[in-house]
Amino acid sequence: MLIRIFTSALLCFAIGSLLFAQQDAGISGVVSIQNSKYKTGARQYVAGASVSASQAIPTTTGPKGSFALVFADVPVGTPTRLIVKKDGLEIVNKREVAEAAVVGRTKPLNIYMCPAGELDTRIAEYHGFSVEAYTKAFKEKEAVLNTRIDQLKNDIKQGKKKEVELEKVQNAHTELEEQYKKALEDANALAERFALINLDDESELYATALDTFLHGHVPEAIALLESVDLGKRLASNAAIVEKGEKIITETKEKVELGKDQIAKDIRASMLLAHMYKTQFEFGKAEQYFKLAIQYDSTNFENLYDYAKFLENINHYDKALIWLKKVTTATTEAWRIGNAYGLMGQVYEETGDFTRAPLAYAQSNTIYDSLFQQQPTNDFYKGNMAISYEKLGAIYQALGKFDTALVFFGKYNQFNEELNRDNPKSEEIKNDLAISYEKLGGIYQALGKLDTALFFFGKRSKLGEELYRDNSKSETLKNGLAISYERLGAIYQALGKLDTALFFFGKRSKLGEELYRD
Repeated sequence: MLIRIFTSALLCFAIGSLLFAQQDAGISGVVSIQNSKYKTGARQYVAGASVSASQAIPTTTGPKGSFALVFADVPVGTPTRLIVKKDGLEIVNKREVAEAAVVGRTKPLNIYMCPAGELDTRIAEYHGFSVEAYTKAFKEKEAVLNTRIDQLKNDIKQGKKKEVELEKVQNAHTELEEQYKKALEDANALAERFALINLDDESELYATALDTFLHGHVPEAIALLESVDLGKRLASNAAIVEKGEKIITETKEKVELGKDQIAKDIRASMLLAHMYKTQFEFGKAEQYFKLAIQYDSTNFENLYDYAKFLENINHYDKALIWLKKVTTATTEAWRIGNAYGLMGQVYEETGDFTRAPLAYAQSNTIYDSLFQQQPTNDFYKGNMAISYEKLGAIYQALGKFDTALVFFGKYNQFNEELNRDNPKSEEIKNDLAISYEKLGGIYQALGKLDTALFFFGKRSKLGEELYRDNSKSETLKNGLAISYERLGAIYQALGKLDTALFFFGKRSKLGEELYRD
């Protein structure tokens, strides 16, 4: 009888404890203004911001930007959508917040905000600086190669046997042009990456170097980071950490400081790698990529960046080695999805049209699963769109236009939704314009010219809006020029030559402006 009563009491206590844990489970965090300490000397917190989530009691942030959400009867570990709002402000680190918003997380969540619209403006500004840095370095290296080509051609005219050397230099020129094209394609991703960094969390050296780099002063930024021997310092701190973990007499504080410095120096190494990449100093870039990975081979963002770099310089086999490390690792699903996407791109660029669609499909499957769990997550939605675009492009290249049309239709659908939810985003609007162009191209290939004309018309209209809002962008101007060319070609095929002439004229005008600039 006593045993039964005692067991029942334990059971009631366990059930009560579980309910209490579920009711008390929550998410805490701090909301601050991005880069405020770096700019003003003191971190500025966001007070009075509303914080809410499904099945949680809404709250507001305190004077120091802190908040604590309490969930009722929600199991620990359940993902949720955290909504933080403050008039005139927007969240900067949306993806990190979406990933980390898990009921019962033990660490406070750091949320960074900035004035509404500032992030897109900053990304566009940094994109311009990145393109400018890439272009300047490209032109300098191209001038050297062109001079050498002219010299070798002159030598050949004089009877000197320099044909083999000329071929090598001409191949180097072609490779440089390909690398420049890939660099421009990556410029926006690089700009977005750096625009999201909160300089308040970085060392003074790193913050100053990044700020200098992002304002177009690349050599000065490189010199700042090169003033420290990162390799030597990483080795020294790694030795302190290793010793401290083995020997009790080493102070815990010293070990933690060593780990913190290692993390900062790894980030500095990655920053230097990206800086050297903009200068087409690929040997130096690879040196710092390797240095970062040497001291932390579990940072899968860095592994992906290194693989992307290797893909850019056409070292495809090495890129696949590092991508396979990511796809077989225990890490965030979206990182694995991105790795499969880049793997598909490598296969496509090397002409492996058997494995390319399989890799793209794997990426799509992963993001589809993530999207089903969080259908309001724009990051997942955006990458779903990209995976459909990749699948559409690969099936288009294989001549399977009907299949390509299905995928491009889904690509367009996701971009329509993203644009509806983010009407001020230039990047999303441009992606939507491209999705119309993809649909127009497929319908043109299928011989359905009237439908193709409809989508090319929508692409052209969006292109004009984008160019009107950012007339200094060569990328947008070139995209608009191409849309006029496609319209001209369709009207020409329909026998409407006067209209075709009109659009070819508009295309020619933009082409002349681009060439002049």
